[in-house]
Amino acid sequence: MFRAILDGLRRTGSSEALRAAIAERHAALTRTAAAMLEGTSHLHHYITSGIPG
Repeated sequence: MFRAILDGLRRTGSSEALRAAIAERHAALTRTAAAMLEGTSHLHHYITSGIPG
């Protein structure tokens, strides 16, 4: 994916494809981080809720 973007950048001199790819990756990482934080929150609540093990 990134190789094609970089090749296009070299050919056209336009950075729009690169900017779009970076924005897409940033959004994906943000979604993943948010999901991990939510999962951690649920796990913490489960562990500290006093449910006998």
